[in-house]
Amino acid sequence: MKKLLSFVLAGTMLVSCADYDDRFDSLNAALEQLEAENSALEAQVAAMQGASAQAAQATAAKLAEFQAAVGGIVVAPTKFRNCKPSNYCTSFSSYCTNCSSS
Repeated sequence: MKKLLSFVLAGTMLVSCADYDDRFDSLNAALEQLEAENSALEAQVAAMQGASAQAAQATAAKLAEFQAAVGGIVVAPTKFRNCKPSNYCTSFSSYCTNCSSS
């Protein structure tokens, strides 16, 4: 009886180990797939960081260009401070220092 019980117990353990092998194989395959997806996502993040850095540089360049243009606009009215033609005095009398205020 002990031999029969030992044989049945050993047979059960061998069958159940085979089931675990299949499960381990499936888990390993899923793990490999997740690792591949993770690598792809990391590559996408790196590409986005590069694009973000390029956009930041382009934005900084455009901002500097815009600030220079605005600075030119702000400086332009000071050119009319000593204007003499009458059309400047009527159109830009607040900028001309020698216009008669009528």
